Amino acid sequence: MNRLVRILTLLATIALLGACSGTPASSAPSSAPSTAPSSQPSTSAAASVAASGSAAASGDITLPPPEVTDLKLGVAAFIIGNEPPYIAQDTGVFTKRGLKVELIPFEGDGPAGQALAAGQIDGAFMGGGPVLSANAAGEPLRIVFNMLAVPTDSIVTPVAIKSADDLRGKKIAISTFGGDSHTSVVTALKALGLQQSDVTIVQVGGQSDRYAAVQSGAVQGAPVEGITDDELAKLGLHRLIDLRQSGLRLVRAGLALPADFIAKNPNTTLNLVAALMEGEHTMLTDHDLAVQEFMKVGSVEKEEAEANVDPIVLDQIDPTGRVTDAMLDLQKEALVVANEAVSNVKSSDTYTNQFIDQLDQLGLIKALGITQ
Repeated sequence: MNRLVRILTLLATIALLGACSGTPASSAPSSAPSTAPSSQPSTSAAASVAASGSAAASGDITLPPPEVTDLKLGVAAFIIGNEPPYIAQDTGVFTKRGLKVELIPFEGDGPAGQALAAGQIDGAFMGGGPVLSANAAGEPLRIVFNMLAVPTDSIVTPVAIKSADDLRGKKIAISTFGGDSHTSVVTALKALGLQQSDVTIVQVGGQSDRYAAVQSGAVQGAPVEGITDDELAKLGLHRLIDLRQSGLRLVRAGLALPADFIAKNPNTTLNLVAALMEGEHTMLTDHDLAVQEFMKVGSVEKEEAEANVDPIVLDQIDPTGRVTDAMLDLQKEALVVANEAVSNVKSSDTYTNQFIDQLDQLGLIKALGITQ
């Protein structure tokens, strides 16, 4: 299969994903890829890091210079797991690593995956679903660092639905079949002892659409994130199950790069992973900066940012960014509904921890004080 046919196949497949990553705030970044956050460091953010003695500043180990320095990286949706690259940008970590990175926002994994397949961007921060789909279509992508393994959705329902039995036969909204929201529903149903066939799963759209659908009664359940219990209660809704506390692990916000890019630019990849590790560690150790950055990038008020910079989630993040086969298994189960070819993809072929291992050997993990 020539490259053009593979790309067209991939675009047709990945379009089914749509905006699969739930947007945590109604005022999420614009989907227009022509606008990106400024590459200039944020004065207040930088000052906060300096004042706190952030560990990012202590990760000054010498790395080989990158082969490519100017990069365009897509951000599938601005959720807490995708905050580290913005912190790395605003605190000068990318610059320290010899990189000039443009972060380009998209609304969901689908559009970001399409742009990556078309060569419009060099890599993308997105979930495991599009990576699996790309490999199934013959376009090898590799996840090199995963910034969020914790499911952050809750399945919200009217308060009258109190149990798994109450949910049987009801409608549950997702963005698109095979996307992150679908994975959240599959995960929740398993935890509740239900199968997909026990409910009716309907494609509705992004988080704001799903949330509106459950409020209107068009559906009786939907996966959402970043919404407070008080807000839910005011609308007569509650969390039937909170996946933040499920103990399950997924690839929610991984940096995916084409395999040939990695092969040609191993030092660039190494420096990228180092910068993300430093940015994530700063996010985990400086709560005030994390809230401030979420307010800035998400264009939300402090209360909403606090709800998204969730201690329950942050306490469960693996700061080394490693990926395992098990993280991708549930995503494969959701994806096969839309694309049976995904079942033939080996999870181990869709990621590599080699750069994390290399940084460990070079001493970055120790320099940052990360306990593995």
